[in-house]
Amino acid sequence: MPPVLAAGCDDLRSAVGSVIWLRLTATWAARHVYTHNDGVIDEKYLQKVPSSSAQVGQRLVITETDSRRAIEDATTLCKALATLTA
Repeated sequence: MPPVLAAGCDDLRSAVGSVIWLRLTATWAARHVYTHNDGVIDEKYLQKVPSSSAQVGQRLVITETDSRRAIEDATTLCKALATLTA
């Protein structure tokens, strides 16, 4: 069973696992880049995705594999949310 947070609910990060949580964080950061920066990497992206080899000003490239993995990760997140809130 995942750890319980001070608010009385289970820790969602533990429920999905650290690897998936890191990928979700990168996905959300990529969404920010495309939504607010026209796909150009900013410092905020690099702070959220420190493992990235990209530099500020580069255009973020998302592959089909990246997109499919993001869908799988989001599905895992939704299932974890359903389990934790049941």
